[in-house]
Amino acid sequence: DHYSNSTGRNTNASDAAPLDLLGAKNIVHEDRIMGIAMKPYITSITSTEPLTMVASASIDLSAKLCTVKLNEEANVGDSMDVENLNTKDNKLRYNIEECAHLKGHAARLCSVAFHPTGKFVATTSFDHTWRLWDVETSSMAEGKELLLQDGHAREVYGVGFHPDGSLVATTDFGGVVQC
Repeated sequence: DHYSNSTGRNTNASDAAPLDLLGAKNIVHEDRIMGIAMKPYITSITSTEPLTMVASASIDLSAKLCTVKLNEEANVGDSMDVENLNTKDNKLRYNIEECAHLKGHAARLCSVAFHPTGKFVATTSFDHTWRLWDVETSSMAEGKELLLQDGHAREVYGVGFHPDGSLVATTDFGGVVQC
């Protein structure tokens, strides 16, 4: 198989760098997950510190933040069982642990996005609102909501941040984009 990379050159798929599969499987929500985002940068390379964070938005009216850490017990070596997402000693390469529960929306959530700094996360919902949460002070007991923004006439579906973090845009089911 061939594909075109960002330089416009055709590249053989077998020449591409291997995908580093997470391998960890956790049930995080009580119902379907509608959106997922990963913190925009890796914060650590040691096994004791989280590598990064994953945010998920669900129709169970909540968002969750999970840390992703290296599994100290996994013997990664040179090979991975891609079908089972395990290392050669059959242990998961990464651990995913829930660290914050973001509650407050009155209807199902649609999407989630990290601010470019990684310090904040935004969620959108069918309740016609979007919210901004503080990643660093949120906990399992309660998410730290910083902003509740309404103004959409329809269900808010999408959210995105400008790369420098100075602007956020949301969109709804009526085709409206707000900044």
